[in-house]
Amino acid sequence: MPDYSCSITSPRHKRRLRNLTDEQILIWLLRQSRRNENGCLICDKSILRDGYAHIGVRGKLIPAHRFVYTTIYGKLDSSVDTRHTCDVRNCIAPGHLTHGSRKQNMQDAIDRKRIATGQQSPNAKLNISQVRQIRNQIKQGRRLKLIANDFNVSPSLISAIKLNYRWKHDR
Repeated sequence: MPDYSCSITSPRHKRRLRNLTDEQILIWLLRQSRRNENGCLICDKSILRDGYAHIGVRGKLIPAHRFVYTTIYGKLDSSVDTRHTCDVRNCIAPGHLTHGSRKQNMQDAIDRKRIATGQQSPNAKLNISQVRQIRNQIKQGRRLKLIANDFNVSPSLISAIKLNYRWKHDR
């Protein structure tokens, strides 16, 4: 369970903050945060298991960084992510936040080694040398189903490797 003792929804602050505007809540939140050596503004309020700070505003629990971004720069469509340029999940510094697609956000995570890919992934069924062997067999025109049987994987995985949907980082 998250600690709500310091968040906007705590009984201590509820009456005082209930009728505040988003801008007033933003000022309160920024004042409650601390600056670290990298210039991040760290919000220690209601850190959930995912590592992101959350705040309760008008009965909704929302990520603090998204609240900060939308309050300063305007509302975002729900399909748009709020991204951290600093890679610190509980940073709410406006200069460290940007917006982008989910694909851009996931590519950032891959580029910055925050997500395991390839054989580092706990779900990997193949290693790099096997993927290279598979690619060679595909180039030679061998049937995908036969390749899949040899490596004890599904034909759809072999197809995904062929089409660069999987293991594309190892081209």
